[in-house]
Amino acid sequence: MDNVQHFRHGSTEYTADLVLLFRELPLPKLRKIYAAILSSPENEKAVQAATEILEDTVRQAYQLLSLRTTEYKEEYVDPEHLSGPERKRTEYRNKKLLGAVNSAKTAHERAEKRLNEFNELRKKLFM
Repeated sequence: MDNVQHFRHGSTEYTADLVLLFRELPLPKLRKIYAAILSSPENEKAVQAATEILEDTVRQAYQLLSLRTTEYKEEYVDPEHLSGPERKRTEYRNKKLLGAVNSAKTAHERAEKRLNEFNELRKKLFM
């Protein structure tokens, strides 16, 4: 699958790296890109590529979330029975683990939201 796609919106042709756009742009701007891609039946290749990219992003985000959750479950240490510097180090490690889980969860939710927005707009424009 080629990340760089060509699509037409009105009388203008665009060339864009969809992976970069989908990763970097905020959702309101992405809605405009989605609408441009979905605006013409000639853009079927770009629509298919966008769908694959968004679904792949959701899959990767879910895998990362699963990995981080497993790491948290395996590496978390209850600091209740510890004292002094060892307790502080353990609490710090636990916070890092929890931060990694929260970050992965946010990335997964963001990826799902972007895919859902694309699919909703696709249904709206093609039905």
